[in-house]
This record gives sequence, C-alpha cells and structure tokens, in this order.
Amino acid sequence: MKVSKMLLLICLIIILIYCFNTTFYVKRGHHEDPYNLPQNEQYRPYYNEMVHLVDALNNEPYEAVSVKSFDGLTLRGRLYIYDETAPIELTFNGYRTDGIHDCGGVFQISRHFGHNMLVVDQRATGESDGNVISFGINERYDVVAWAQFIADRYPQMKIVLVGGSLGAATVLMASELKMPANVVGIVADSAYTSPKAIIKKVIKEMKMSPTIMYPFVKLSAKLLGHFNLDASSAIQAVQKTKLPILIIHGESDRYVPCYMAHQNFTACKSSIKMLLTVPNAPHDISLLVDWDKYQGTVEKFFKRIGIPMKNE
Repeated sequence: MKVSKMLLLICLIIILIYCFNTTFYVKRGHHEDPYNLPQNEQYRPYYNEMVHLVDALNNEPYEAVSVKSFDGLTLRGRLYIYDETAPIELTFNGYRTDGIHDCGGVFQISRHFGHNMLVVDQRATGESDGNVISFGINERYDVVAWAQFIADRYPQMKIVLVGGSLGAATVLMASELKMPANVVGIVADSAYTSPKAIIKKVIKEMKMSPTIMYPFVKLSAKLLGHFNLDASSAIQAVQKTKLPILIIHGESDRYVPCYMAHQNFTACKSSIKMLLTVPNAPHDISLLVDWDKYQGTVEKFFKRIGIPMKNE
C-alpha cells in the first residue's frame, strides 16, 4: 500500500514538473533570437518583410530603461523618444519571444504617426529578468509599472498600451487595474480570452484531455510558479474597464482562434471600442497581410480617443 502511494506521488510530481516546464518555465539566461521567425506556409510569404522590420527596429538608436516589478524582477525595455509633446505607445511582446521580435511593424506605424515608443521585454523574455511566464497573471501588474514609469518621467505624455498575442491578453487584463491618468487607450492584437481557454486549446491539439490535464497545469502554476492561473482573464477584465479598446485579429489565426476576438469585443463594456478582423491573416501578423487597413483602423481609433498624429 505504501509503495503504491509512493508511486502515485512520484507520478504526480513528474506530471507537475512536465506541465510547468513545458508551459511556464523559461531557462534563466535564455534569450530568444529575434530573427527566429516562423517559416511555415502561413508565414513564408511575409518572411523577408518580417526580417526587414526586425532589422529596422534593432538598428534604431534607443535608451535602455528598466523598472522593478512588484515581485522584485528587473524588467527592461528600449525607449524611443522623438518628440516629448507627442504621445507614446508602450508595446508588450508575446509568448517566449521579445520586444524586437514582435514590435517592428507597430514601430513603423508609430513613427508614421510621429509618436514615441517604449518596446518592453516582458518578464522571462528578452533582456528582462525572470524564468516564469504567467500568461498575463503577473505581467498585468508589470504593465502598470511601465505606464507609471512613463507618467512619472513625462507627466503630460499620453500613453497607449499595445500588445500582441500574450502581450495583447496582458494589456487587456491590465485594463481593469488602476492606471496613471496618462493612459488613454489600448490596442490588442491576437489576444486570447483567458489563460484557461488558450491552454485547454493547446492541450486538445496535443491529443490529450483538457478536462484531465488542465487541473495539473493549474496546480503546477500554483505550486511551482506561485500564481493562480485563473486569477484574471482578458474577457473578465474588459467587462470592468473604462479605457477605450481596439481589438485586432487575423481570421486565419491557428494559434489563438479569431472567435476569441469576437468574445472579448462582445464582453467589453468600454464606451469606445472597435474591432478589426483581417481575412487570411495568420497569428499576430495582420499588419503585414493588410497594412493599409490595419494602419487606417488604428488611425481612426486614435482620432476617436484624441491622440494627435503628425500627418494631420
């Protein structure tokens, strides 16, 4: 009997470690290569343009900046200030990538509008500290820290929060938190509705039972990562926010289904909200599939929330 219990305990520990390492853990000191870009059949037509965007952002002069997270991590970013009277976009990258990898396209649009930009490396990615990705649960507080950093340094500068994929879900989760008054809007591209929903989708794609496996994933987050995976979600946060929100999604997204954009949009209670879905666009590159439509929609959103642009 004791042997059986011991074997069950060992099996449980192995399962929890497997779930944690494959879902949340990032090896300390590990940095993704920003040029490690997807090259499957959906992304291949846009590969050269993606490389060009990474090059352009990587070669742009910047100021290295940092903040301390609520749990003591040093979070780092690249600050691009061109005009202290202009607004600024704060960008947040996706899962196991970094700011340079994800934000080249957004940077080009920001420059077109004459705006400033802060490219953040989220916790456990790029140059930032940490080895646990929490799917927005802890990252949402990092968003507030970065917004406060900009508000303290540039008290009159309007702030727009911008995220892609996990970064998009993160800024939506952060939308219900207390923000500096400078924060005037959010642009979320390819956001999932909740950590639970996207993890269950991935489990199902791995030919495993989400009903059986998700409790193990959640328990591993609690015991090994020290966070509650169900503590927040984008779809819950947007029901409480007052910030204007633009939701963008590719209709051919195989990673985060486009229906999640519709669910987030329907749930959103903000008095100003917009939705753009782009036909034939894969995950998080709607901008490359239809640049004019993407940029035009962002411009309409900015006009609605009173964000000035140099091309006006």
